[in-house]
Amino acid sequence: MNILIIEDQEIKRNEIRDLTESVFGDNCTIQCVADYRPAMASIAFMDLDLILLDMSFETIKGTDDESGFQSLAGLQVLQHMRRLNKQVPVVIITSHTEFNDSNSLSFKCISELDEHIKQIFNEFYKGTVLYKQNSNEWTTEVKRIFSNVFK
Repeated sequence: MNILIIEDQEIKRNEIRDLTESVFGDNCTIQCVADYRPAMASIAFMDLDLILLDMSFETIKGTDDESGFQSLAGLQVLQHMRRLNKQVPVVIITSHTEFNDSNSLSFKCISELDEHIKQIFNEFYKGTVLYKQNSNEWTTEVKRIFSNVFK
């Protein structure tokens, strides 16, 4: 099983990787990427079985005057998957609870974001989990989604 983790925060990325390894053991190969371009290349060229996706990260490296950070960058990844006709199960793991972008999309809570993504990407989207460092709630929810996806 080939798994891609797209996460810009190192501590969170390592915790997601450790959880994934604990669930799938030696039956998986995990690739971790921290930003947009490597994520897009991995999706295009790898044979993937699962993507664990952060929703908010930099899509371009910002200069001193600007930042490439986008709170809904994960939507761009999902759109890229659709353009490539990649039907890989995706689980979003985010530490944010509100999301806004420059295209007037705004979600005041994770459940609003979840409903929006379900409507648009229901063929491969499997759910959103709120990540909280030093909490077991998010790990329990990710394991539940894994068991539903890989019955």
